[in-house]
Amino acid sequence: MSHRTLPSRRRLSTVLTALLLSACGGGDGPAPAAAPEIAHPVFYGGPGAPVASVGKDGDYFIDDQTGEVYGPKAGGAWPAAALSLVGPPGADGAVGPAGPAGSAGATGATGAAGAAGAAGTTGATGAAGAPGATGPAGAAGATGPAGATGAMGATGPASFETGWELASGNSQAAGTYSVATSNGGVLRTSGKYAQLLPQNCGTGTFRAATLGVPAAGQTHSFTLFRAPGPQPVDAGLVATAFSCTIDSTARSCTTSGAAGFSAGDALELVWTNSATVGLQTTPGAIAVSFSCS
Repeated sequence: MSHRTLPSRRRLSTVLTALLLSACGGGDGPAPAAAPEIAHPVFYGGPGAPVASVGKDGDYFIDDQTGEVYGPKAGGAWPAAALSLVGPPGADGAVGPAGPAGSAGATGATGAAGAAGAAGTTGATGAAGAPGATGPAGAAGATGPAGATGAMGATGPASFETGWELASGNSQAAGTYSVATSNGGVLRTSGKYAQLLPQNCGTGTFRAATLGVPAAGQTHSFTLFRAPGPQPVDAGLVATAFSCTIDSTARSCTTSGAAGFSAGDALELVWTNSATVGLQTTPGAIAVSFSCS
């Protein structure tokens, strides 16, 4: 511990003066008689309480940290109690004028994110954007259930159909014949095979076809004859426009058009051949039909 022989604080000056006057017998009385010279006390100072090795008897020690005075030292020891030189706190002084504004400090570090605020109100709907590109076609959906059956349509006009046949083994020589509608094409060179129409016919279709292959140059021509009813006669049978021919290159033929037939008219099929059916290169029956409505 370091010690100073003279205190450095102004607040000790009063106590020191008083102690000096007391030691010298100061006051208003008469001056003392001359006496032998004695050693004057020494004042030491330092931080904290003094230790025994500091000073001699009669000396004083000031704790310059607290302003407390120890002494006088007696019997080689410092007294444990000290006299405080610090008075009570004074009143606060008047507020001084504001100092000049300091320079701006450095920007502080970014603080932690605060809690999310409450959701704001919904804004107004924006303008519609431009149409996007067409996306890829989706997968085909499941087949829907069958719809209800529709109402039945109006009944169409009545139709009529009849037919004739020439057997593949027919050996009738070249000529013209009236053909029956049954028994494999029964033929007559004189007399007629006829059948009556059960209804009126506005339009009709006449067809002929062979299941075989006629020889080169071989022809089979078929013509539909008609006798007006209701009481047709043999002599009244005349050729109609329903006629066609088959040969080695055209093994079937069809004729369609207006008929103008009436119920009760008689129909006859007339066949003209250049050779018998049996002489076809490939055997086969010949079939003929007429339908109308």
